[in-house]
Amino acid sequence: MVATFEEEIKKLTKDLNEKDHMLEYSKQVLDTHNEAVAEHLKMELGQNNQLEATLKTAWADMESLAEMYHSQKKELQLQHNKFKEMEELSCLNWRFEFQRLTDTNIVLEDIRLKNVLKSRGIFGKRWPTEGPSSRR
Repeated sequence: MVATFEEEIKKLTKDLNEKDHMLEYSKQVLDTHNEAVAEHLKMELGQNNQLEATLKTAWADMESLAEMYHSQKKELQLQHNKFKEMEELSCLNWRFEFQRLTDTNIVLEDIRLKNVLKSRGIFGKRWPTEGPSSRR
């Protein structure tokens, strides 16, 4: 039984050594895996930080563009209103000019008619001394 006990101890020692070796190997594999995961997480964290910075920059750019858009839209609206006002004033000026020319034409027509009536005499005929009938 002594031999069996010694054999049993050797066998148990061998099993323990194998298990200890397997445990050490598993620990090394796990440590390597954990290091790889940690490295991957660091890389992803770096990418996330970079994406966050890019997003913040893009957001600031978008806000700036939106502000510029609203400013330009307001400027265009003001220019449109000014153009509309100038168009209305131009239209009014043309109406006033047309009315002034019409009034001038009426006055000139009145003067012309008075001159025609004056040259024809009281009854609308020329005086005998003025026309071709006075030459006879």
